Amino acid sequence: MFYGMQFNKDLNFSEHKDILLSDYWKERSFEGRYLIVKSYFLQKNCGIDVILQGRDNKSEHKIDTKHDRVVSNNFFLEEYSDRDNKVDGWITKETCYADYIYYVFWTGCDKCSEYGNCMKCKKELTATAYAINYSKLRDWFLKYKDKYFLIDVIVSKANGRLVPKEELIKIFELKKKVFHFNQEEPIVQKALDLFGGEIVSV
Repeated sequence: MFYGMQFNKDLNFSEHKDILLSDYWKERSFEGRYLIVKSYFLQKNCGIDVILQGRDNKSEHKIDTKHDRVVSNNFFLEEYSDRDNKVDGWITKETCYADYIYYVFWTGCDKCSEYGNCMKCKKELTATAYAINYSKLRDWFLKYKDKYFLIDVIVSKANGRLVPKEELIKIFELKKKVFHFNQEEPIVQKALDLFGGEIVSV
């Protein structure tokens, strides 16, 4: 698939997921002040998907959201978004101006090891989110990336390193936030349509 087409598809997917997480953005901002970015340039070149006013009402946080459709025990840290043409991925991109990476794992219910593995998965969608300081994560990645398994993503020409969840959670003392959604709601249905049957297990 052409790289630009894949980015547009992923962008559409991410924007709907960012909307679903509105309560999360409200909780982490001052008086619910946040903006879901719709600029192709800012999202593709600067890694900015959401901007919110800090809880202290003095700071502004630029956020790059990563929505993982893969049921996995790993974080996927993208080294190249186009490995054939050596286009930097989000973890290595020098033009990324995000303050935080919000990495979100999407599954059915939170009891299954695989998406759609039980009847509850037909009605429920679960998001498990982690907020990670981008500059600290990037510095750590560039220093230790060779320790981790390199995987190629067939559908997008990207590649990256698989870092075990528990390891990254321990290193950066990450706290998770879990959200549950009813799949029968129209906005959730729209987001689910964008999964495109691509949820797999790794």
